[in-house]
Formats: sequence, C-alpha cells, structure tokens
Amino acid sequence: MKRQWMIPVLSVLLLLAGACSRSSIPSAEGGPTAGAPGGAPAVKPEFSYINTGDVRAKPQLISGWHGIEDGAWRWTAKEAQAVLATPRDLPVNFEMRLYFPDQHMQRVGGPVTVAILLDGKPFVQETYPAPGPRTILKPVPAGSLSKPATSVTIRLDRGVGPSDADRRELGVVVQGFGFQK
Repeated sequence: MKRQWMIPVLSVLLLLAGACSRSSIPSAEGGPTAGAPGGAPAVKPEFSYINTGDVRAKPQLISGWHGIEDGAWRWTAKEAQAVLATPRDLPVNFEMRLYFPDQHMQRVGGPVTVAILLDGKPFVQETYPAPGPRTILKPVPAGSLSKPATSVTIRLDRGVGPSDADRRELGVVVQGFGFQK
C-alpha cells in the first residue's frame, strides 16, 4: 500500500527530466529561434550588438552557442549562428571580441582561422596563430545591410572535440559581437 504513491511521483519526475534535458547548444532545427527557409532569420532581433553574457540575447543565438560562463562570455562550437537587428543609421562597423585561452592552439593542432559570414556571404576571415584576446573590427560595405535582420555565421577551421572532461565542441570564446558606429 505504501508504494502506490511512487508511480505518480516517478511519472512526474520523468516528465521533468525530459523537459530539462536540452543540450547547451540550441539546435538550428525547429524551435522559436530557428532560421526560416532560405536562410532568412525567423527571430525578430532586438539587439544589433550582443554581449554574450547577457541572458536577454539568447533568442538571437540560433545555434552553436554554449551557456554563459563567468557571467560574461560563451564558447562557440566550430560553427555558430546568430541574428542581429540591422542598424538604421549606416554606415557601421562589425566588431567581434574573442579570446583563445592558453593551450588552445596546441589542443586544436595549430593556428585557427575564423570566418564571419553576413547573410550567408563571406565578410571577413582572420587567422590566429597564438592564444589571447583579439578584436575583429571591419567596416560593413555600403548596401550590404538591406534587411531588418542580419544573420551572422561564425565558422572556424579547427576546434576542440568533445572529451570525457568536457562533452562540448569548443571553437572560440566570444565576449561580444555586432554592429557599431
């Protein structure tokens, strides 16, 4: 008689466990932040610049982003996608503040090339041979931002694969990125 309560309790626990078992990398397939057919963003972005430690920006981080660490930054996978609000006042620059931790280049086997695509078109590509903080800052060509939202793809040629110590694929630490005057 004492065990009759266990079935409903276990059922609720199983339901809760299923609801909480989401990956730390949002999927690009389905869900409210997934891209629409043809690469058009399905999210109406609020921010044109994202500080990755800001929880309010999460809906704009489409895929390839890990959770916030130290309240200030996120790791990406080898490829990450986001959507930014296109600024009204043009021209603008695109900025990305990134960081390669000590030993990262050794772990990945050499220099890391970071490519950024805007709306699926190549925008900038930089190769980094050593760890440390970096900033990409480049003017956005006139006429290339015509839609209300801009998709951003960050693509690396090397990353650290999942291991027993960390099940995530690690590309680069990103502190912030987006458009600025």
